[in-house]
Amino acid sequence: MRRILWLPAALVLALVVAAPASAAAPNVFVVVDEGRNEVACDGFTVVQEFRATIRVKEWLDDSGDLIRVIANVRWEGTLTNSETGFSIRDNASWTDFFDVASGDFAQAGLIWSLNVPGEGIVLLDAGQIIFHPDGSVTIHGPHQFFESGLELLCAALA
Repeated sequence: MRRILWLPAALVLALVVAAPASAAAPNVFVVVDEGRNEVACDGFTVVQEFRATIRVKEWLDDSGDLIRVIANVRWEGTLTNSETGFSIRDNASWTDFFDVASGDFAQAGLIWSLNVPGEGIVLLDAGQIIFHPDGSVTIHGPHQFFESGLELLCAALA
């Protein structure tokens, strides 16, 4: 369910299918992924259906080794309570950055924004979050899903 866990797999796929290029210009290609995830909450299941359109740019050095990847993600989906049928839109747009030299993986933009009618935004992940190779994380902006996990997601659909 966590987009930060899903996207590195998409980046690996993108790196495998990428064509060779010179150091001057990045390889640019689009990956489209559609899917369905289910997450157990107390008494019900959240069903997530999504379509992610990912525009990937990858830079290679003169030897053809990967040095940097930037992926712009447009996420369109719905989250549904399997018991009640209540659903909310699950749309987002963010950019992923991977720097091979530093090992940093970062996301910037609107990663989660769940708006429940009559309640407003009940879950917000926005700004920048950087995952460092030593396991530390740098956070700029509210990242409620990262910090609270499924608790707020389940509450939004209860």
